Amino acid sequence: MAGSMLVRTGGKDVERRAPERVDFAQLLRSRVQEIHPSSLMYRRADLLGELGLVDEELPHGYGEDYDMMLRAGRLGGIVSVQQPVVRVLWDRPSYFMGKWRSVAEGLGCLLEKFPEFEQDPKGLSRMAGQIAYARAALGERPEARRWAKLALRNDRGQLRAWAALAVAGRVLPAGLVRSAVQRTGHGL
Repeated sequence: MAGSMLVRTGGKDVERRAPERVDFAQLLRSRVQEIHPSSLMYRRADLLGELGLVDEELPHGYGEDYDMMLRAGRLGGIVSVQQPVVRVLWDRPSYFMGKWRSVAEGLGCLLEKFPEFEQDPKGLSRMAGQIAYARAALGERPEARRWAKLALRNDRGQLRAWAALAVAGRVLPAGLVRSAVQRTGHGL
């Protein structure tokens, strides 16, 4: 079970309403940012049973929350209340801000762990675009281009991939793009 959230950005609260129900296919397509990990509640029996605990093998711990959501989705989905149950302070940096290697390796591991991404071109494109951007921010230009091509092959409109190509081509600095996106209350 999850709940909606308030995102504090630019000194104001923006309500991000969670969908009433999210299934595995939706979670492959989209991380569903309106469901914040801090709003998730699990039954103890599920954590000790079929769902399992947090996967501490994920590189750098990146994507642990998304991994749990995907596993919950496989088991029947996530139900949300519509009232905000958490306030996310977007104006301060997250633990993973700028930790591009953690992002790239963590998301790459999730792609291996959930081969179902191959069946959802938009979901695969989103993940590949995020990896491409992280690789570009690391200065790993050939890897960034490789991941961006994968993303664009699956979805020509994948903005993260285009941004990664701009960063890899040294047209835009990685920090500028990240800051612009975060001001909208979203992440890369």
